Amino acid sequence: MAVQDSAYRLHDYCREQGYVIDLLVNDAGMFIYNDVLKCDTRRIEDILNLHVVTLTLMCRLFGEDMAARGCGWILNLASYSKWMCWPGLSVYSASKNYVESFSKAFAAEMRESGVKVMAVSPAGVTTDLYGLPKKLQKVGLYCGILWTPSLIAKVTLNALFFGCRKSLILSIRSYVPGILNVVAIPILAILPRSIVLLARKCTKSLQR
Repeated sequence: MAVQDSAYRLHDYCREQGYVIDLLVNDAGMFIYNDVLKCDTRRIEDILNLHVVTLTLMCRLFGEDMAARGCGWILNLASYSKWMCWPGLSVYSASKNYVESFSKAFAAEMRESGVKVMAVSPAGVTTDLYGLPKKLQKVGLYCGILWTPSLIAKVTLNALFFGCRKSLILSIRSYVPGILNVVAIPILAILPRSIVLLARKCTKSLQR
């Protein structure tokens, strides 16, 4: 999906096969934890193309089909890191900020057409995206810091389809799973710079 014309190719394929897409989930992602000057320029291009260009075109192409039918759902995966403008996360966090901002505006544009659009910003998930060892993933899951992909999917689809009656939501178009994660958002905004630099020091070995 990081290939520049991937959105067009996938849309054309679905039309050729006669597939009618009622639910579009843009969850393909790449993770970068590295200073900008230490990151390969091609990798920067790939992540921006995947998170920004491809996602936007997927919404444009499949959203048009849904609007013509008068119904549909689009779910875009942002990230909790969009509130964490920390060293090493500059490219990744900025790209996820775009997903959030775009989804909110696009949701307002699509409202009258009967298409619901929402961005979800999960915190830690037990996948290999972050490069965490399996043992640490299990510890994070036990402590409640990490969520399983299946649980994230369950609560997020509930929010998308049913207006999030049983889950915490920041707005009708932006969803953050987990009460603790919601409560922590304003705390992240006021963290002293010394704490951010300490976190950078502790995680610098993860940069690649």
